[in-house]
Amino acid sequence: MINKQQTGVILNHIAASDIASGAVVAIGDRIGVAITDIANGAEGALLTEGVAELPKDASVVAQGAQLYWSGTAITTNADDGEATPTAYVKAGFA
Repeated sequence: MINKQQTGVILNHIAASDIASGAVVAIGDRIGVAITDIANGAEGALLTEGVAELPKDASVVAQGAQLYWSGTAITTNADDGEATPTAYVKAGFA
């Protein structure tokens, strides 16, 4: 297919501020995880698919649950932020 640009697993992002490797970045109502440090104004790569270990709030998370990013942690509360992929088994652990 001649018009395909990329798979979408990793997307380029121009940082509005310094972003640390592993930090969660909100892109509209979705998130990506910075693969490396990205300096303010620089373009860097965000992981948008796959499995990443992220901070979680105190809610109990069952495998397969829909999760959301509150700005600081993964949560089950839909009102807290951007949609994220569903949970894998490790999310159920404290």
